[in-house]
Amino acid sequence: MHEIKIKINGDGTVDTGSKTRLRIGVESEVNRVKFIFDVDSTIEGTYHYIKFLRDDISYIYRVHNKEIVINKSILVKSGIWLFSFISTDAVIVNKQLTGSYGFISEPTEAVVLDGILTVGRRTEESEALDIIYGMNFSELRIPDSVPSIGDYFMYESRKTFTLHIGAGVKSIGGYTFYKAVIPTLTFSLESQLQTLSDYAFYNITFENEICIPASVETWGKHCFQYATAPTIMFEKNSKLTALGSYAFWNLSTLEIYLPDNLKTFSGNTYVIAHCNDLEYLWIPNTITTAIPANAIMSGNNIRTIELQSGFNISANFSNCTNLTVDSIERMLYALKNLSGTSAKTLTLGETNLAKLNDSQIAIATNKNWTLS
Repeated sequence: MHEIKIKINGDGTVDTGSKTRLRIGVESEVNRVKFIFDVDSTIEGTYHYIKFLRDDISYIYRVHNKEIVINKSILVKSGIWLFSFISTDAVIVNKQLTGSYGFISEPTEAVVLDGILTVGRRTEESEALDIIYGMNFSELRIPDSVPSIGDYFMYESRKTFTLHIGAGVKSIGGYTFYKAVIPTLTFSLESQLQTLSDYAFYNITFENEICIPASVETWGKHCFQYATAPTIMFEKNSKLTALGSYAFWNLSTLEIYLPDNLKTFSGNTYVIAHCNDLEYLWIPNTITTAIPANAIMSGNNIRTIELQSGFNISANFSNCTNLTVDSIERMLYALKNLSGTSAKTLTLGETNLAKLNDSQIAIATNKNWTLS
């Protein structure tokens, strides 16, 4: 059995003795690793635990005599785990601290490697990314040869670096750059990126416009939550056809240009919500399902919703009460002429409707659109 000595410092930091991620085993191995903790004397509490966290899964195990053998529940799934050391003066019940004292260390990364029984094998490029994590740098260029960036790769990294994603990267995992300090993000012009997972770029302040590659097909929830960027846009001929709930949530940006082949707000709720700085929103005419009111929430600062000419689906923008008269008029001109076909409805809400005169309303009604 392999033993790893881990120092738990009084300030909550953890010293694993490794400059890269701590390797704790290979998938399907059992009882390979034992953690032996050296706990700082300033840390109180007689009950010790270790918590493992990955995605929505969490496990808490009791540590006896400052030692624990890693449970097989952790080793059956390869990838990045976060672990924290906990010290309390009472037993933890239902994952809740019950006493009057609790110490929790900072989350520390540990990796379970792909095993020989799995289809995927850990590549030299993946190993290189682990080495990069421990280096000092001001610019991080993910090589074209790297096919994916795993979950939690630069999770809460305090380094400040510009980031360029190479052409060969097809997926960016969950929480990959969560709370990292990245002033500039760019993608290769030949990008093959297909998947942006949940929370991938959570709470990052970007100084540049973000242009998402046309190759992206999957957009995770909260992908840019609490991020800041002047503009979010998508390359022409985007393959992204659906945006679900929480696609743009608490995003601080002035302008959003939606994918030019978007067909549906698949989540129906809170697709664009609490983006309180948002002033401009572009929506393509490829939408094929009605846009409900709660798809665009907290749009009080949106001045302009620009519809691509030939827009042909019922939509409800009543939550965007500060649309300018000029922008509403341009929206009405962009509606497809439905004369001789079934009418559709553009819901602007009472506040916006009151801004229009009869001739402006007629722009829509003469094309067999109902305004409400």
